[in-house]
Amino acid sequence: MASDKVGITIPAKIKKGRIFKVAVRLDHPMDSGLRRDLTTGKKLPIFFVESMEVYYGGKKVSWMELSPGVSQPPIIKFMLNAGQGGPLRVKIKNNRGQEFENTVTVKAA
Repeated sequence: MASDKVGITIPAKIKKGRIFKVAVRLDHPMDSGLRRDLTTGKKLPIFFVESMEVYYGGKKVSWMELSPGVSQPPIIKFMLNAGQGGPLRVKIKNNRGQEFENTVTVKAA
């Protein structure tokens, strides 16, 4: 699993018990299967991020099902409640079975 492909951005300062924004960016192509290669004229195969799981403090807090309609590169934003802080892990899977993940530490004060 490659962590260098997944970027997780959180605020520098997070207050305990407050809601904060998370942005996840994945270096991954998104092809719907409808586009053609400009050189060969052949259809490009469908290739997209199909799911994302979010773990916070060791517990699964969210699961998202995605589609080829998501922009390239995929950038997914969502909100979390800071709670006690701890590791924030994102695990992403594409339609070819490849998995990517990364973890950052949320320091709630």
